Amino acid sequence: MPYSFFEIERRKNWVITCLFIFLVTLYFLSFIVCWLALKNIWSLTLDKEEVTKFHFQLLTIKEISVIFIISFIIGIIHWSISQHEVIGRILGVLKAEPLNPQDRYHQILKNIVEEASIACGGAKFKPYIIPTSALNAFSIADFAGRQVIGVTEGLLTKLNRRQIQAVIGHEIAHILSGDCLIATITCSLFELYSAILGSVITATTKTWEDEKGRKGGLFFLIPIYIVFAFTNYMSYI
Repeated sequence: MPYSFFEIERRKNWVITCLFIFLVTLYFLSFIVCWLALKNIWSLTLDKEEVTKFHFQLLTIKEISVIFIISFIIGIIHWSISQHEVIGRILGVLKAEPLNPQDRYHQILKNIVEEASIACGGAKFKPYIIPTSALNAFSIADFAGRQVIGVTEGLLTKLNRRQIQAVIGHEIAHILSGDCLIATITCSLFELYSAILGSVITATTKTWEDEKGRKGGLFFLIPIYIVFAFTNYMSYI
């Protein structure tokens, strides 16, 4: 049974809210663990003679409240950074290009997208091309209402008009159902972690290979690789 417009918006808002809550929770739990560790390690260093009488210290309500506020603020900053120019960044990663007005195949795609736009009540979709012989297509959207549909050169040259119409219709369905916006937001949120972790992995691997040898460096990086794999998985689901 197809969704109504209100059901689509309700579901989309609910999922986006859950994503933000998950982001804040991720920061909150990370800071809780780090602060607990630092607090207890610090108590040990203050009185080394009392190590045998050590008692695990829990966080106070005040500390938890401060950590939550900090996590919430950082979550908002992370969200804002990840959503800034998100479509431009994704198009850059995909090496997508605007349509060439001199290319006959590109004009066919433009006409199909314009026809689909009219059929959808005038919704605006901007077509892009990825210069590769592979057969693939994508759609992305952001909070500003910008909606992009892209196909590869291979798909455009190897499929006939009806088949291309079916592909474009499929991508438009992702946009109108709200799935496209959710996927774009998720990718942009975890792309920030992937970029940071990728830099850490590259730098740390080089350092450990120079100082301890390749085997030791890779062993040390196992936890980082696990987190890196998780963030990449979240970016593509």
